Formats: sequence, structure tokens, C-alpha cells
Amino acid sequence: MKKKASFYGGSVRYIDTAKFRASQYCHDTGKYVKVPLSQRSKQIAGIAVQRDLYSAFLIRHADASLKKPDRDMCSAMYFSFTGVQDMLIARMQSTNISMPQCFGF
Repeated sequence: MKKKASFYGGSVRYIDTAKFRASQYCHDTGKYVKVPLSQRSKQIAGIAVQRDLYSAFLIRHADASLKKPDRDMCSAMYFSFTGVQDMLIARMQSTNISMPQCFGF
């Protein structure tokens, strides 16, 4: 990945996912809450989010240290994320794409 990113003028940043704990973080409250792996979605700011997509969103908006999410940036981009998430899920459901291990359907 590093070589490919470099070829296209990009770079790779490494995040210690065990310390970052994206699947446990809630940018709305700033708290970490452990949820069972079987729980595929959770409520953030009153909106249901798919856990893995939300984790990717948080990692995408890591702070400069790459050790935690940038809470302000997450708040600014959250409703854009939920809109894209909802469109993805609707498209998957309308085309009968199933990924129960990730989405529960």
C-alpha cells in the first residue's frame, strides 16, 4: 500500500487501532463504551450508525497525533457521513447485496 500511495503522490499513515479504539468511541459524548462484537450498529447523536462504517469515519478524522479522533472534525462531518451511510445501505438493500457479518443483513 505504501508503494502504491507513493506512486500516486499520497502517503500512508499508521494508526494503532488497539489504542485508538474506534469501535468504542462516541464523538458526540467523547466517551468510550465497549459494545459486543455481535452488535452491528449503535446510536450516535440519535442516529443509528453501522459500527464498522462509523469506526472508519472516526479513523478518517484522526487528530494529528493519530491516537484519537478529532472530535471537532467528527462533529463537523458527521451528518455528511450519515447521509452517505444511509445511501449505501439503501443501495445494498435495493440490489439485494447482503453482508450479514458487517451489516446484519
